[in-house]
Amino acid sequence: MTMKKLNLIVAAFYFLLLLVIAGTSSCKKNSSDNSNNSNVSGNWKGPVLQPAETDTLKVTLTQSGANVTGTYSISGATSNDSGTITGTVSGSTITLSALSQKNNGSGANLSGTINSAVNMMSGTFTSKDNNGNPNGGTWSLTKTN
Repeated sequence: MTMKKLNLIVAAFYFLLLLVIAGTSSCKKNSSDNSNNSNVSGNWKGPVLQPAETDTLKVTLTQSGANVTGTYSISGATSNDSGTITGTVSGSTITLSALSQKNNGSGANLSGTINSAVNMMSGTFTSKDNNGNPNGGTWSLTKTN
């Protein structure tokens, strides 16, 4: 084999190696890729536990990427309200803000963990009662569809 052919083969090898390296680096996962986020779209229902009472929360959520929007209704001994929800999902963590339609735009902030394997999510919430006093408790929702 002549030196010219050997140099041509080596150059071709390095060119192919460069293509392989460039190709694999473009396959890296994008940090804004939401494919590992739990999917929470659908209808959910479950208890909201507060120190003085237990209410039933019904939620309908739509998810686009990491963003979540939807509606809620809550009913119980002293609660009867509905409103809108916005929030985000990151992996198995969910953060939601609920805005009441009835109670002068008051609302609640919910944070929790999603267990996709059993179609459940649960966590804690903070809010203010009708008198502006801090309130909080826990919630647990099961997907109903």
